[in-house]
Amino acid sequence: MSRRIVGRIVGAALFAAAAAGTWYVLKAPEDPSVVGGRPGAGPGGFGGRPGAAAVAVEAAPVERGDIRDIRSFSGTLEPSAQFDVAPKTGGRLIELEVDIGDPVEKGMMIARLDSDEAVQQLEEARAALEVSRASLAEARSSLESKRSAYERTRQLREQKVASVSELEAAEAEAKAQEARVQLALAQVAQSEAAMKTAKIRLDYTTVEATWHDPDERRYVGERYVNEGATLTANAPIVSLVNIDRLTAVIYVAERDYPRISNGQAASIHADALPGHRFSGEVARIAPQFSTESRQARVEVEIANPDHLLKPGMFVRIDIELAHVENTTLVPVSAVVEHQGQTGVFQIDMSDSTAHFVPVRTGILQGGQAQIVEPTLGEGPVVVLGQHLLHNGSAVLLPSTTGAAAREPQPGPSGGNLPGGGARANGGDRPAAGEAQSQSGTSGQ
Repeated sequence: MSRRIVGRIVGAALFAAAAAGTWYVLKAPEDPSVVGGRPGAGPGGFGGRPGAAAVAVEAAPVERGDIRDIRSFSGTLEPSAQFDVAPKTGGRLIELEVDIGDPVEKGMMIARLDSDEAVQQLEEARAALEVSRASLAEARSSLESKRSAYERTRQLREQKVASVSELEAAEAEAKAQEARVQLALAQVAQSEAAMKTAKIRLDYTTVEATWHDPDERRYVGERYVNEGATLTANAPIVSLVNIDRLTAVIYVAERDYPRISNGQAASIHADALPGHRFSGEVARIAPQFSTESRQARVEVEIANPDHLLKPGMFVRIDIELAHVENTTLVPVSAVVEHQGQTGVFQIDMSDSTAHFVPVRTGILQGGQAQIVEPTLGEGPVVVLGQHLLHNGSAVLLPSTTGAAAREPQPGPSGGNLPGGGARANGGDRPAAGEAQSQSGTSGQ
């Protein structure tokens, strides 16, 4: 057969197929057995209309149980306490006793600065104090002499031997000497204060770690300088952190803010520590919202006795906002919008029909939805295929469709194909040996 003849035959076949399709499009709407291009759908189409076929759906039972409203937030861990250790005086760093990661007890020496100048100032203050004390002793001795002279002059005056002017002069000298003693006392106090100041400055060359709670331990989080560096006053040497307890900082939007309160339990997990969960509780809630983010800061305290969590880690915090016991629960996928209402399609098992029940939902968590009202009766709810349903639609559950699929179906020769219907409807596939046998038969 030539190529030209073959081409004409193929062209004729294509023309015939196109003509048949055009007839189907023009005539099919007039045939009540063909609706929307789907034979057998009936004049009403799908879903509870006259002549509609049953719709295959999946369903789940209505349950009673507990449900928790758990909201998840992301945040960053911060140490419960953190501060920089810095000297109160300047000087060259002679010794640095700690390094990053070292534990630090309260009162422990952190660093020591060059103290030569402070020692010299202390010696000068001590010498000045000795001079002041000697001056005080001299003034007191002179005061005793002046008082004795005054007493003799007063007795002579009583005997009319000394004049009034001599008595007044002796009294004035005694009072002046008393003032000199007071001045010497002040100079001693001043020298003692100067000596204390010099001693404090000498103590400042030894930098110690101190905080309020004596039982807590700190750890060196960061080192800022090395030995030999010349420091100024208040220049940080190391940073100390408390990691026995950490604070997770989260930011809460306005819709969740009213439902969070101090003392609420929280569950914390970090991507860096898979399989570990930590307990905490809401400790502090900011009384204001950020004008940029419209969120409020919330702090969750976490016990960290094993020090697995570290400051700066990214964590996720689950906070239980509500807990309802023994309530009606359905899968979230069962709740749909139908004709402007929220509800579920519940199946009446007596006649295998689905009926739309408007509901009011509560907590949605873990793939389950709380039905606040009304109280749903017996019968499962549809979780897949609701878009094909209307109120009163006939439905086929998977167990029904499976039973129908397992019935023997007539084959092309009028006989039955074992398992043929099940395979056509997605049932069990033939075993590998059976498939090979059929393939061998076809090959023969």
